[in-house]
Amino acid sequence: MHSRWLATTALSYAVLHHLGLLPDGLGRAPQGTRWADWLDLVVPWLVLTPAAATLAAAEASRRVWTSFAAGSVAYASGHGIHLAANSAGSAAVAVLLGALTLG
Repeated sequence: MHSRWLATTALSYAVLHHLGLLPDGLGRAPQGTRWADWLDLVVPWLVLTPAAATLAAAEASRRVWTSFAAGSVAYASGHGIHLAANSAGSAAVAVLLGALTLG
């Protein structure tokens, strides 16, 4: 059973980390955002949940679970930094475009 969860983990990682490559990011969302931006908020949950299910199905040891927990924190933190950088970049572009149109 763990091989199915492993395949699900790999597929979710591969698909969800490439949403930004979709034309127009799955379309426009409220307040000038894209739906891919909103989905990006839950990517860590959608990747780490099947990964945890893989470990549970494989009856992983406590040491493996501890490593998974540390890696999960690092992964989720890194993803948060990525989202913050995208947000700051979008804000900087908006300010620059506003200054160009007003100036």
